[in-house]
Amino acid sequence: MTAKILARRILKFTLKSTLVLIGLIVFYLLCVWILPKFERSAEKTTEKKTIVIYVKTNGVHTDLVVPIKSKEMDWTTYISYKDTKAQDTSGRFVALGWGD
Repeated sequence: MTAKILARRILKFTLKSTLVLIGLIVFYLLCVWILPKFERSAEKTTEKKTIVIYVKTNGVHTDLVVPIKSKEMDWTTYISYKDTKAQDTSGRFVALGWGD
């Protein structure tokens, strides 16, 4: 293979890679611009929709602290008290974060 053919192949590969990268960036930007424009109305209700949720951080990792049991979700079906360090059944909240 001559140097001219090799250079042409490298140039062709570089151009295709650059076009694919530019295409992915354009696709991402289009999604960011278009998707927020779709709206969905919430169902009408007189009931208050409030759940207390806390955010806990140590400066690096962030956890969402949610009630173990609420009308919408019962985390005890997914998380057993036996699988926790304290194995305390009186806990009212569970912290969910990366690696938990």
